[in-house]
Amino acid sequence: MPVLTKINTNVIADDAVTAAKIPADALGATDIAANAVGSSEIADEAVTPAKIAYLGDGTGKLSGTITGQQLRLGTAFTLTDDLTVNGDLTLSKVRADGTGQSLTQDSSANRTLTGTGTLRMGHATEKTSISGFTGVLDSAVTGGAGLNKVSGIHLRTTYYTSAGSGVWVKPSDTVSIRIKTIAGGGGGGGGSDAGDESCGSGGSAGGYAELYIATAAPSYAYVVGAAGAAGSAGGAGGAGGATTIAGIAGGGGNPGDGTTTATHRDGAIGTTPTGGDINVRGNGGGNGYIKVVGLGGSSYLGGSYAAKPGSHGTASSFGCGGSGGGTAGGNGGAGGVGYIEIREYS
Repeated sequence: MPVLTKINTNVIADDAVTAAKIPADALGATDIAANAVGSSEIADEAVTPAKIAYLGDGTGKLSGTITGQQLRLGTAFTLTDDLTVNGDLTLSKVRADGTGQSLTQDSSANRTLTGTGTLRMGHATEKTSISGFTGVLDSAVTGGAGLNKVSGIHLRTTYYTSAGSGVWVKPSDTVSIRIKTIAGGGGGGGGSDAGDESCGSGGSAGGYAELYIATAAPSYAYVVGAAGAAGSAGGAGGAGGATTIAGIAGGGGNPGDGTTTATHRDGAIGTTPTGGDINVRGNGGGNGYIKVVGLGGSSYLGGSYAAKPGSHGTASSFGCGGSGGGTAGGNGGAGGVGYIEIREYS
């Protein structure tokens, strides 16, 4: 029996072979040789969008389980049931026309989008909307203001450690803040000029306050409390300045007492700031006795050094009290300057 090896196109009538006469999957990728059809063999405008088939029914409806690699074209897609993506699903557009894409659902009951694969959308993902779904978005997903973001992440900490005033301005990514403040410490009193008489007493530390603000205002004016001045020989020290911000106020350290006699001098009593969630009174200064100086009160961050005969202690930390001056004409020590710490969170 003769074998048919070739059919010329001139013996096939126009439109004799239709799509209905070709069984599904009759021609697979393995039946077409590599590079068998080149661009020169396809007439201009012969391939139109209407003649391109792609996975899906063309309605933009999505449901069930998707495996392998699938490309679906359209501007609007709808979940008609729960969808599981275990392969690579791309919802795309032929061109970027500035309108973006949407993925919605057709029921008042939330649909669930799950799976181990990857879902990609559109030419311009910044204009893609996803609404009405439950599930977890991977950490790599980014979006605009409408996309829930992790809150409470520590972003940065701002410190103000010099006496003076200013304004803190909230950065755009900051939502909540925690403020910690210390007022200025009181200065220590000066000791007696005589070597066998009493030393000065210590100034008290500035008070500590802490305040959490869930939704920070655009800005807050602040003042960092100044250090209390050192008392001269035989004289009292100066009071520490209040540190203020966002309603926190007061708490400046009281000054230590100076002396010109052998009578001991009581240390300064601390004060308590106001306006914080936590308000802690500053530690009091130590008493001054013969050849025993009164130490400055310790602040939330530390204390002051002891004075020696004829000299004075030096403030070693923010807001601490200055120590009393030693005998033989010792000046008191200055207090520590105040402190503000602002921790910012997303």
